[in-house]
Amino acid sequence: EMRSNQRQRAFLDAVTHEMKTPMASFRLYLDTIKRHDPPAEQRREFIDRMSADLDRLDRTVAKVLDAARAEEHGRNPIRERVDLAELLNSCVDEMRTRYRLSKEAVELKVERMTPVRGDSSELELIFNNLLENAIKYSDEPVQVRVRVETLREDRVRVEIADSGIGIPPRELRKIFRRFYRAGRDMQRTAAGLGLGLFVVRSLVRK
Repeated sequence: EMRSNQRQRAFLDAVTHEMKTPMASFRLYLDTIKRHDPPAEQRREFIDRMSADLDRLDRTVAKVLDAARAEEHGRNPIRERVDLAELLNSCVDEMRTRYRLSKEAVELKVERMTPVRGDSSELELIFNNLLENAIKYSDEPVQVRVRVETLREDRVRVEIADSGIGIPPRELRKIFRRFYRAGRDMQRTAAGLGLGLFVVRSLVRK
């Protein structure tokens, strides 16, 4: 119970930080525009930064909602035909854009067309969370490799590998818990809520 309370406090601290920081930045830029009426070029720069702040807020709220939805029971699972290569390519492109990475930083290798059955939105959420973790917890230069291969007629394997900072062995069983974030040093250096891998595990089990 004490550990659960500690994780929830850490989660609330993280949510507060992830919301207050961009909101404070947003207010600063708005006040600057209102009081000083900066030139057009500087105003565009401020607007770009405010847009980035809004994106950060949007991702924070989405993470909390994703965690709530991942635990939903009773909903009929969607089993649509999904082009896995196309979906992964979209996920990789999004991560490259979000973190301003080169094409070489996140590489995707697909042996052949790999259609699967599943919920495309949930699969996208799984891969985006795994890719984001691989990128966030990597030292420079970022090197993430995504490989898709068909094992046999009814099985496809997706492998996401990185050259990141690693996870202490004692943490491996804990990292999929809700609100849990491995290592205090990691919590200080990388933004997060401790929900990404919890969402991944919940959706994979479904």
